[in-house]
Amino acid sequence: IHQLTGLLVEEIDLGDGNVRQVVSGLAKFFSPDELVNRHVVLITNVKPGKLRDVMSAGLGLVCFK
Repeated sequence: IHQLTGLLVEEIDLGDGNVRQVVSGLAKFFSPDELVNRHVVLITNVKPGKLRDVMSAGLGLVCFK
């Protein structure tokens, strides 16, 4: 979205060809390039919804190498 909002739109590969679009607050801690090939704890059993008019199909909690 925009770094001033602290939100990022991420495409997260869950494996088996399953990719989810997630809007998270990780922009406060990481640049988009720093998130490539990182592991993420993702809650997937939440109802998809919009954040800043962008669909998000999960809740990203933490990111690590």
